[in-house]
Amino acid sequence: MDKISINNLTNHPEVQIIKLPPNFFGGSLSNAFTEAIEKVKNSNVKLVAVDLSQVEMINSMGLGLLVATYTS
Repeated sequence: MDKISINNLTNHPEVQIIKLPPNFFGGSLSNAFTEAIEKVKNSNVKLVAVDLSQVEMINSMGLGLLVATYTS
C-alpha cells in the first residue's frame, strides 16, 4: 500500500522531508498528505521539502494538492 512518510534530515532536525509514494492520485492519499502538512506546520520546522523522487504517476488531484500546499 502506498503511504506518505515524514522524515527529518539527520544533521538538520529543522528540515523535514515529506516523501510521496509512486502513485499519487489524491483520493485516500489526499487526507494523509493534508495530515502530514498540518503535522509539519505545527512543529518547529524551518524548511519543508516534498520528495517526488519515487513518484511515477500523478493525476490532476495530486498535482492540485501540491500547488495548494505551496500557495498556502
